[in-house]
Amino acid sequence: SFAENDKVYGFKEMDGWWDGFSTTAGMFPANYVTVDSPQPTFAAAAAPPPPPSAAPAAPPPPPISMNPVMGGISESEKPNKSLLATKMEAKMNNTPAVTASPAAAVSPEGKFKGSKPQQYAVWARNLGIGAAFVTFWDGLFTILWANGKGYTCKVEGEWIHHTYIYNSSHHDGCDDGSANKFHCCEAGVCCIPNRFRDVELSGSVLIGTISLLISFIILYMEDENFGWGLYQPTDSFFYEKKVSPHAIVYFIFALPMFTALPSAYSGICLLLACIVHTISFRRQEAGDGGRSMRQAAAKRKAEAAAKAKEKQPEKESDGYPADWYKSYSAYDMIFRPITFVQKLALEDKLSAYLWMFFFIFINVFIFFYVLAVYQVAIDVVHDDMINGKLDVSCGEPCDAFKGFVQRGFISRAGPWAKACGGCLNFNCALIVMPV
Repeated sequence: SFAENDKVYGFKEMDGWWDGFSTTAGMFPANYVTVDSPQPTFAAAAAPPPPPSAAPAAPPPPPISMNPVMGGISESEKPNKSLLATKMEAKMNNTPAVTASPAAAVSPEGKFKGSKPQQYAVWARNLGIGAAFVTFWDGLFTILWANGKGYTCKVEGEWIHHTYIYNSSHHDGCDDGSANKFHCCEAGVCCIPNRFRDVELSGSVLIGTISLLISFIILYMEDENFGWGLYQPTDSFFYEKKVSPHAIVYFIFALPMFTALPSAYSGICLLLACIVHTISFRRQEAGDGGRSMRQAAAKRKAEAAAKAKEKQPEKESDGYPADWYKSYSAYDMIFRPITFVQKLALEDKLSAYLWMFFFIFINVFIFFYVLAVYQVAIDVVHDDMINGKLDVSCGEPCDAFKGFVQRGFISRAGPWAKACGGCLNFNCALIVMPV
């Protein structure tokens, strides 16, 4: 179809109908158009005649002063040339195949077709997400390290036994400031109260808080559904000037990160994302990050769900559909375990679920077992350090105990780390065992 005053190329007129093309190829009524030399131009006219198969032959149109076919093809060649061959020859002669009347707007698909596909853009997005996680954890440590306090011979706020605390009068020469002070106590291994009292870790509450906010902003910005992740249209100012707005944001975010030592690594990661985003726009990559594909898939899924709902089987007396064994839920697994097992047995999935439950059970058991063992060990060592029962004079086997007295013992977070490590060891063993 075409609108009034559109230009259409005609190849051959027969029985009151033209064979030609505008945006698409086909036949159109001759009395709907007027012939314009040197190329046919068409304007709206009266109602179209019936097709050639059903209408009498109309008088031939006036002679045309030039070939109506593109590319200089003679009238004698027209019957022997197909429409496709004519279009291809027109393209080879650099003649436009279609003449549009108004200026056509860029299609939604065309605005995301740049000079190159999104390659560096995907890399930059992944770097940005990784930098967001690094910035989050660095922000936490930057806050925690703002007011660093070292070991001061106290265990959870309580002084260790006096036999482990430095006493300058215990031995001769203990007041000379030499390394002998580490042995100037009754136990022979001493804790010096002021040795680690003030520790400078270059942390900052302000920079740490900014880091946390930046991490959430980046995750939102790089999201492909709610943010601007991989959204690079060709009709934007930034695409034309080859300047990445993401790179500008990352550069601004990276600057404050270098003002505190714990967050400096975050600044490096943010600068890397900035550089790759810049390369992407310099290459004029374009794309929508798959948004149109996801929207089309969601639409198809909604249509399929609506059709499935229309064909939903009738309910039985027990509230389940006729094919109840094909659907199972967490509710059945918790409150109707027998029904849940019956469904799995009918689907031949019972063995797979049993192995899965066994795997989860082993991991949970290992985690809490290791956690309990290390928590008990910490409690025992803490009590012995407070009550003076920790043996630090048994030679090499007691080197760890000597370190606990002089530098402090593992914190309450240690058992949780050990429990996670136990699960990690078990799962890595399962991976390596088949190999």
